Amino acid sequence: MKIVLVRHGETPWNALGKLQGREDVPLNETGRLQAKAAGKALSRYPFSGPGPVIISSPLKRAAETARLIAGELPSVAELKEDAVLLERDYGAGAGLTREERANLYPADDFPGLEDRALAELRILEGVRRLALEAQGRDLVLVSHGEISHIFLAKLRGEETRTGRSALKNASISTLEFEEASGFCLEYYNKSAAELTDILESM
Repeated sequence: MKIVLVRHGETPWNALGKLQGREDVPLNETGRLQAKAAGKALSRYPFSGPGPVIISSPLKRAAETARLIAGELPSVAELKEDAVLLERDYGAGAGLTREERANLYPADDFPGLEDRALAELRILEGVRRLALEAQGRDLVLVSHGEISHIFLAKLRGEETRTGRSALKNASISTLEFEEASGFCLEYYNKSAAELTDILESM
């Protein structure tokens, strides 16, 4: 089965460089355009069956991205939310700009920060559960930058704080999943335009 992992579109806080975490910040107009573009790109992707199941984080920016993607696909089997796709909780770091974080918490040791190892366990076990529950149907998962980065960095064998794996807003990564062998990364951190170029060249 195929799994597509999409980061939500841009928000006002993204534009300002603020950490969002569990704060429920909506998309801005740029983010809505990015989500629609991702949907148009995915309308060319070779999903099987009656279209994918789309599952998003419950936060507004992810849920709206999912709805906008669904609106561009020829068919969708189901559209729902699951809390396992929530962003990593940044605790007191949420809402702070890069400069504010550097001044207040130079080691990124925010009070209330979700432990990285626990966040990794949550997303790895959670995506596997969603894949098994789909019973072979393809998935589009709409989530957030840091938690998606943790998941994808694990698949790529990378450290998560190297700075090499920053995911673009509305970026698209695609995977193959089999219960016996697990996840296999296909395309990583592609913009809508990049994925469209790849699919048109096939």
